[in-house]
Amino acid sequence: MKRLVSLLLCLAMMLCLFGCNVTGSNGSPVPDAGDNAGGNTPELPNGEGGGNAPTVKMQYNVVTGLEDIPEGAPTRPIGIMLANDLRARPQGGIDEADMLIEIEYQAGTTRFISIFGSADKVPNVNPIRSARSPMVQVAQAMGLVYVHAGGSEPALNLIATSDIDNLNAGNYYEDCFWYDDDLYELRGAVEYTYTTNKDGLKKPLEQLDYDTAPIRDMPFTFGTVFGGEAANVAEIRLSYGLHSTFVYDAETGLYTKYIGDASSTEQHTALNGNPVRVNNVIALYGYQYYEWNNVTMNYDFTGGYGKLISGGYARDVRYELDTEGFTIYEMDGSVAKVSRGKTYISFASDLWEDDLNIA
Repeated sequence: MKRLVSLLLCLAMMLCLFGCNVTGSNGSPVPDAGDNAGGNTPELPNGEGGGNAPTVKMQYNVVTGLEDIPEGAPTRPIGIMLANDLRARPQGGIDEADMLIEIEYQAGTTRFISIFGSADKVPNVNPIRSARSPMVQVAQAMGLVYVHAGGSEPALNLIATSDIDNLNAGNYYEDCFWYDDDLYELRGAVEYTYTTNKDGLKKPLEQLDYDTAPIRDMPFTFGTVFGGEAANVAEIRLSYGLHSTFVYDAETGLYTKYIGDASSTEQHTALNGNPVRVNNVIALYGYQYYEWNNVTMNYDFTGGYGKLISGGYARDVRYELDTEGFTIYEMDGSVAKVSRGKTYISFASDLWEDDLNIA
């Protein structure tokens, strides 16, 4: 009898162990080794723990439509002025921006507003450059915290007289914004080394006490629109001598940015060597004029037209931009839909609208 009882107890323990191995703590099946042959822990949705791993909660990013902002971090987008002339490239952090807005500001040269959905997402970004009037208007319309290092006279006057939260890097030094000696060797000019990151931004933003949640809607919504003309390559003319070209990869759904026209083989890369890749490309056009000493340029942003390029297709859109907001519309009047992820927007003179080549 004792031998029979022992045998039954062993059998019960084996059944218990077998049951524990085929179900998780909530009773759901657990993948076998064949589902994770590489040895990496399978990814779990937000809020679901994996063993003893801590639960990671992320917040919604209004710029990308993704939940990629750490819990507790500010969710208001921040826009940083970034140079884009020959000396400035490759720029630090440009590959990690949630959105890039490129605008000609003088003599065939463009600058970016490099936008992050949260100050907490900002990597080492450089070179930070001065404000220009068209970028100030766009930053105000989008409700960005606008980061710049000084500015042209018209741009600084516009900042002083407009309702825009801005952070002039020229007023902060030491741990907030700094000149980088290594970048000086690369670029040969001190003003092309000005750098900050999420840790550097924390102190001045706390001092300025700006709203930390979004104060404006983004220019678009997120969704899928099928149809339009094929757009595997998009060549955008930005000035007399400057083009940006985007090449689509159907496997990833991303457009890689190239410097130059469609024949260019020079990818636009960041300081770390990573290429600039985005989910959406939007080319917009407006009336351009000289605003100061026949040098710096500005735009009439009242409204205009352009193309929205995403998922291998392109379609016509229009836009409106003023001090109260910036909206891109489908031609039926609804707010434009883009794919979730990163977006590139260019503003160029309407003289170049017919030079947009899509294939």
